[in-house]
Amino acid sequence: MKEPFKRLFLFTDICYILKAMKLSVSKRVIKIFVLISLVVLPIVGKTVEAQIQDGEFSGSSKSSYQCFTENGDIVEPTDRKDSSGRFLCACLDGSLPLNGTGICAGKSISECSGVPGSPGCPAAKATLIPPTLQQIEFWFVRIIYVIWTLVASFSVFYLLVLGYQYMLTRGDVTKITEIRQKIIYYIIGFALVFLAIPILTTVFRVLGVNSQAECYNVNLDEIGFQFFFSELCTAPTFVDDPCDYIDNFGSPVGKVCNTALQYTCTEEGASVIYRCTDGVWTDVNVPVDR
Repeated sequence: MKEPFKRLFLFTDICYILKAMKLSVSKRVIKIFVLISLVVLPIVGKTVEAQIQDGEFSGSSKSSYQCFTENGDIVEPTDRKDSSGRFLCACLDGSLPLNGTGICAGKSISECSGVPGSPGCPAAKATLIPPTLQQIEFWFVRIIYVIWTLVASFSVFYLLVLGYQYMLTRGDVTKITEIRQKIIYYIIGFALVFLAIPILTTVFRVLGVNSQAECYNVNLDEIGFQFFFSELCTAPTFVDDPCDYIDNFGSPVGKVCNTALQYTCTEEGASVIYRCTDGVWTDVNVPVDR
């Protein structure tokens, strides 16, 4: 008998044996694959968690907290922490709370009036600044990275299983139809998962979250290829020169800034003064040299 026919009969015999075993081999392989995945998942989770906390919003960063004065004004917390690690606000008289205890000096603890920050009382604890929608989208993107990793791992294995089951149908129309339906669902699900980024960014654009492309950027170079909406972003881009911004995009009022300078710009034939106030550009009426 010729060699090609021997190989064909050998392959057919193997298929019959596996079919007689009722795919027990495949089930065992699936169980082993799931166990390996359960071991790998905690490692992937820790890596992604570190990536998330590397952003601007972090529970261990003082810049993610805020304090309030008696008038309701927002001020930065101090570098002092209480025993639980929470950042503390300044005392009512402007002094720093004591290290470790967080008590404001001036009176003994027994003389505390009950008002946080008053002499003898514990300083008020700083409150966590709620994350912006941009930061939430950033988290969503990181979660999608994890989903992509899992899908890429499971999908290849699942596709091999479907192909193996398709070979064992032996012309059975019912089984062929069932497996083809599974393959169609697999392709649709696979496409939706990898279209998650454009779907996500489209939803956030509809919600009006950072509709300006110059202050939005989802960088997907880390995963090996450039995806859709490469000009969109999660971290705000500071507008350094409002005069240049006017020429390209329009009024800079409300855009993020990080400079103490003041600019005199020409807008629609008139001179306008722009000043960086509380982290955003505002227009003022008093001319100051640029």
